[in-house]
Amino acid sequence: MAKGYYLVVEDETTCGGIIIEGDTTHTLFGRAVAREEDRVTCGKHPGTYYIIGHIPGDKIHGRNFAGTLHSKSSCPCEAEFIPSMVDDTYDLTPSDYSKPSTQTDESADNNNQANSPKNQIICTHTDGALVVAEYIVNEIKRM
Repeated sequence: MAKGYYLVVEDETTCGGIIIEGDTTHTLFGRAVAREEDRVTCGKHPGTYYIIGHIPGDKIHGRNFAGTLHSKSSCPCEAEFIPSMVDDTYDLTPSDYSKPSTQTDESADNNNQANSPKNQIICTHTDGALVVAEYIVNEIKRM
């Protein structure tokens, strides 16, 4: 299973550029989370470029999260990103999202996905969000 890292504003590229745009309404440790199509500079070529590629299934306000396993710069270098937030990761198996679904029965598709270990993104947030979410769910169930 491969480990990927979420990207944020000011993360660097392998060619010396930096991510200069992100969603300020969603932050990791105070820094705006980068998404596909957010702007990035290049360390070797003038101008502004874009993040291409995204983490499958992860979105913020309809835009896909950028991550080290799936994203690169659209600059001529096609640079990869150097994450600064190494405590916030996601895991993917190599076969994730490689096959398009051919089923037409939505309920059968949902059952297969729920029972299949592949196609799972595993959240490893260290900020306590899961504890808070569990508490909220338990409080709702008590009502």
